[in-house]
Amino acid sequence: CFAVKSEELKSALASLKKEFRKEIKSGQVHIDINLNQSVLAVVGDGMRGIPGIAGRLFSVIGNNSVNITAIAQGGSERNISFTIDSKNKIKALNIVHNEFFNNGQKNIFLIGTGNIGGELLDQIQNLAKFHSVNLKVCGIINAFHMLMDEKGINLGGWRRKLEKGEEPNLEKWLSLAKSLPLDNKILVDCTASESVAKKYLEIAGAGFNIVTPNKKFNTFSMKEYRRLREVMAQKKKKFLYETNVGAALPVISTLQDLLKTGDKITKIEGIFSGTLSYIFSALGGSASGGNSFSEVVAEAKKLGYTEPDPREDLGGQDVGRKLLVLAREIGLDMEFKNVEIENLVPKALQRVKAPEEFLKKLPKYDNQFKKILEKAKSKNKVLRYVAKLERGKASASLQEVSMDNPLATTKDADNIFAFYTKRYNKRPLVVQGPGAGREVTAGGVLADILRI
Repeated sequence: CFAVKSEELKSALASLKKEFRKEIKSGQVHIDINLNQSVLAVVGDGMRGIPGIAGRLFSVIGNNSVNITAIAQGGSERNISFTIDSKNKIKALNIVHNEFFNNGQKNIFLIGTGNIGGELLDQIQNLAKFHSVNLKVCGIINAFHMLMDEKGINLGGWRRKLEKGEEPNLEKWLSLAKSLPLDNKILVDCTASESVAKKYLEIAGAGFNIVTPNKKFNTFSMKEYRRLREVMAQKKKKFLYETNVGAALPVISTLQDLLKTGDKITKIEGIFSGTLSYIFSALGGSASGGNSFSEVVAEAKKLGYTEPDPREDLGGQDVGRKLLVLAREIGLDMEFKNVEIENLVPKALQRVKAPEEFLKKLPKYDNQFKKILEKAKSKNKVLRYVAKLERGKASASLQEVSMDNPLATTKDADNIFAFYTKRYNKRPLVVQGPGAGREVTAGGVLADILRI
């Protein structure tokens, strides 16, 4: 293999055909031509005598879906040259520069700037002030505006800048993100949108890593669930969703570590909703200050504990999705319809369209919840929304819990995840802590980004 300038191709080809006339005729020699190629050379004294440079170079090129058509290395070990399609030359140059000079800079494209997304941008900005991190936010989009900048968006006053951005168009925004000649792209979905989650396969196919607290994709069909992981493996990219289950609590990673080391999960039980944990611990204690059920729900929403529509939490849908995520993590072929969920939303309010209208009408049902609470108190018990995964079955329901049960001790938005396994069979492995709130959830998303 050798490279020649395009304008010299005709002359070079004529010379080769003349020189190897007999061999070409007898079939011993074939001449193949790759047009529209570019040569990229990596040069430096730091390459000499250091093992792994070539492997590191070609791995990062291959992991970003750039095909190499020829390779040459000088005997001095100070130079590695390779040819690639010219359409990929800027992308490849940026990839190599990022790998060797930017210490693996991460290029972030964020969808959603609500409670979690907005807090995440603030945390990235604050992190950059005190630590040397290579995070560059190149794109932001929400329901009102969008921004895109290959060189990175200065996060100082990002809200004001976003308000001056273009009208939002997700298709256009994603197309721009795909076209930028950058490597190590990370799509961060901080919405609760099903339509955005449906874009994950397309985004993964374009070579993005994906980080998200959005549980929707992981509760799609098993076919889609497996397909995304296949695409990610092919592209050598990561799909990280630690915050799908316990905000910043290490639930998914703990479960994965147990399975990787050969342990077997027999039961998972606990309080999986920070929102419902807050609501029922507040109702059962002095924290409610005598407030009604509807007032406590409104307060939970104000604190950022609920989904945009609180019925996602009260309906048990959020807990159900978390159960399904955990069920699939341990290898169960389970669909969302197989999860038994008790819906706490009064039937008449399930049909209300707007979340605001639901909150306005909820006080009509305060007495109903007051009776349930008083019944539990008369037995010296508390109300807790308990999730359980055991023997291939998943369920979530409101239960009366004895005061000596660890689930009765939860405060504020605490979650408890109790893992019963082959090793932890007498006493479970327990993960407990805040399971909701924009600060902790955004921190968990940021931790996933830093793992890439």
